[in-house]
Amino acid sequence: MDGVAECVRKDRDFVITQESTSPLRACDARLSCSAPADPESHPPLEATIRRLYFKTIALAPMVRAGTLPLRALALSYGCDVVYSEEIIDRKLMQCVREENRALGTIDFVTTGNRKGDSGKESRRLVFQTVPQEKPRVVFQLGTRNPEWAVEAARLVQHDVAAIDLNMVDRGGKV
Repeated sequence: MDGVAECVRKDRDFVITQESTSPLRACDARLSCSAPADPESHPPLEATIRRLYFKTIALAPMVRAGTLPLRALALSYGCDVVYSEEIIDRKLMQCVREENRALGTIDFVTTGNRKGDSGKESRRLVFQTVPQEKPRVVFQLGTRNPEWAVEAARLVQHDVAAIDLNMVDRGGKV
């Protein structure tokens, strides 16, 4: 077979079981969850956590590599959950949410305080998503201030499944 060896987790050891044509399923170490399978018996938050983090294939956070095209490709190859690029709270707070009907996307664009080469106010795309990925995209938010984090999270909360908070203390330590 032409493919990537697929791995499964078995008693803390990884064993090669078969070949897979999907590169995203290579070494798929799925977590086991002892929670009951009935999601109706749990509050919505617990069901969301189980759906996003247990027995899940994820496109993990990567620097400058969590844009919409890569996330869409990863989902098409079988990922269950994808992460956005880390976006700093202050940058997101400078954005407006726009629905781009031509592309079918939801865009978070800077409001254009700076002038570009043409002398016109420049606008920059900071985050882009589509409604179809909402239940499977985790937004990475970088912050050093809890109040800013809450304000920024409120801007995207209805367009993503979860928010991954990366907090740095005021001394610059993670």
